[in-house]
Amino acid sequence: MRSKIIKVLSLVIALSVLFSLTACDTSIVGEHNEKIEGAYSLYYLSADATQIVPSDYMPKERKAVSLVEEFMEKLAMQPADDSCMETIPRYIILQDYSLEKKQLSLYFNELYSNLPIDREVLTRAAIVRTLTQIQGVECVYFYVSEKPLKDAMGKYVGMMTADSFVENVGRQINNISPQNITLYHPTEDGLNLTKVTKQVYASNTYSAEKLIITHLMEKDDKYKSVISDGTKLISISTMDGVCFVNFDSGFLAQDYMLSEEVIIYAIVNSLCELPNVNKVQILVNGDTDFVYRDEMTLQELYERNLDIVVDENSKDGE
Repeated sequence: MRSKIIKVLSLVIALSVLFSLTACDTSIVGEHNEKIEGAYSLYYLSADATQIVPSDYMPKERKAVSLVEEFMEKLAMQPADDSCMETIPRYIILQDYSLEKKQLSLYFNELYSNLPIDREVLTRAAIVRTLTQIQGVECVYFYVSEKPLKDAMGKYVGMMTADSFVENVGRQINNISPQNITLYHPTEDGLNLTKVTKQVYASNTYSAEKLIITHLMEKDDKYKSVISDGTKLISISTMDGVCFVNFDSGFLAQDYMLSEEVIIYAIVNSLCELPNVNKVQILVNGDTDFVYRDEMTLQELYERNLDIVVDENSKDGE
């Protein structure tokens, strides 16, 4: 039987001052610190909404159903630390929940569907990772307006556990090391792509996805960049096999020396070389309601396309 959540979001926000002591301090889970006995990790979003960040928290409640309410309230509050942001935006309300046979079902209002795609997967990961720490909660189901949640591909998400999400977040390790990356660059005529493997040196704090996009954005003596000069990468993250690449509006600048397919698939093919990426969603300022040039809609999840790849006998880069 569902337990009705009595406290609405307005009350949650009003109580934020009371709970402001639980700052988003990631240092307490660093490799040289032990976790506080009896504490849980609340997962917030980083201030730039590119990763989820754990913060130790000592709950007041002990029963599973009470912990669900307490944790969800906390995730809806702005942490005191400016390096993090609330996991659940204020316009999203958890209307009901039920816990039966270790399966937790969360029922959100229809505004959950308004979450940008890249933030939605991070929000979902943070909630699931937080709640599955509770003894008696083994998996979580999401519902929006009483209907099971669908992912960006229109498929039902279904049961989720903490292991359902793969993070690509680097630790703060001051270490530069050589890494091999595979990029797809445009051919000289701008109509095809060529596959190039490069060895680059990068900090371990860079995710593989960000490393690839960064090198695609760089000017190269041999290959033309497929991403317009001055474009900024706002965020990049991978969840459920989909890599979400969020550029600013500079990405929409047209370069008619390259075909639109070459531009889109240079990004898609390069990212799909990673073992955890099957599809790519390109966003502009968090929105997909754009058509790149004439035909390439950004609402589509793009898969690897090798039909426009040609062999130029490329040598490994430096």
